[in-house]
Amino acid sequence: MQGDEAQLSRVLTNLLDNAFKYNHPGDAIRVTLHHGPVLTVADDGPGVPAEERERVFQRFYRGEATASDIQGNGMGLALARAIAECHGFSLSLMDKAEGASFVLQRRGSVQGQ
Repeated sequence: MQGDEAQLSRVLTNLLDNAFKYNHPGDAIRVTLHHGPVLTVADDGPGVPAEERERVFQRFYRGEATASDIQGNGMGLALARAIAECHGFSLSLMDKAEGASFVLQRRGSVQGQ
C-alpha cells in the first residue's frame, strides 16, 4: 500500500480497536490481506444491524445497542474511512451472519481479487 504510514496504521488500529471492544471474550479476530490489496478485519461479536451498517461511519454515531456498554466517542470508523478515501481506498462493512467484517480495498476493485 502506498501512502502515509502513520495514517494507514491508524486505519488498521481503529479497526482492530473496534474488533477487540465488540468481540466476545475468547472469540477470534481475523485479519487477512489479499492481493489488490484487500485487507479484512473480522470478529465474532454482536455484529451491526443492517440499518446501521452505513451509519457507523458517521462522526459521533454510536449504535444504540452498544452506546452505553462500550467506551468510545464514535469517531474511530469515521476517521478510518476518511483516511482510506484520501488514499484511494474504500472502507466498508460487509454482510455477515454473526460479528462484523470490515474491508479496506482499492476503490473500484472486486473483493478478494
